[in-house]
Amino acid sequence: MTKFAIALAVISFSAIRVMAQVLPAAEARTQEEFDLYLEFHEAADHEAKHRAALRFEGAYPESKLLVDVYQSEFEYARSREERQGAISAGEKALRLAPNNIKVLLGLAEVIPNGTNDPVALAQAAGHARRALMELKDLRFPHEVSMSECTNLQNSLMARAHASLGYVSGKRGELAEAMKELETAVAMSPEPAGPELFRLGKLYRASKREHDAIEMFRRAAKAGPSEITLLAESELQGKR
Repeated sequence: MTKFAIALAVISFSAIRVMAQVLPAAEARTQEEFDLYLEFHEAADHEAKHRAALRFEGAYPESKLLVDVYQSEFEYARSREERQGAISAGEKALRLAPNNIKVLLGLAEVIPNGTNDPVALAQAAGHARRALMELKDLRFPHEVSMSECTNLQNSLMARAHASLGYVSGKRGELAEAMKELETAVAMSPEPAGPELFRLGKLYRASKREHDAIEMFRRAAKAGPSEITLLAESELQGKR
């Protein structure tokens, strides 16, 4: 595992907890609880991990280890585009670990999808702002270099600003949406295709055609494939 991967693995409800090398045995109240958690932790694929997560939650509904289980279930539901399932798992994780940056960012990204509901958008924005506050005090393991820490912190902050930009766009606050997405793109070591594409659309709506074309070109290159197709369509003049 690379140092960067280790850093990604350690974000947790206490702001940072090292999990790359040591399993949290001390948080299990019995050997049986830890054994079942270990079965979940070492599951070979996503489906097996999901089944193990359900078994663990059913057997130990009060376990401190459920934070990791709920976070895993959030990612599982999100990968299957099950928005409500992801939100439910993320909210369970936050009830146990209110400062979990990964879950805060994940919920900020998932909640606005497919809805313009003001309450949902406010929740998403709140999670993004809370993540930004937690990121100010983020601490990393000593073995991670300063440059890697900076890159990771900037990447996470960029995700928060991108989420705020998405919410602002859904609210019709185009100037604020543009500002947040510009911050996200400038801050991210590797800007994501969706953020580049959204910023291009905002530039086009604001009659900044030169800037829009640049963003669409960058989005087409960054991908993924569906973003590439959308960006290429915009570059061909399809509105």
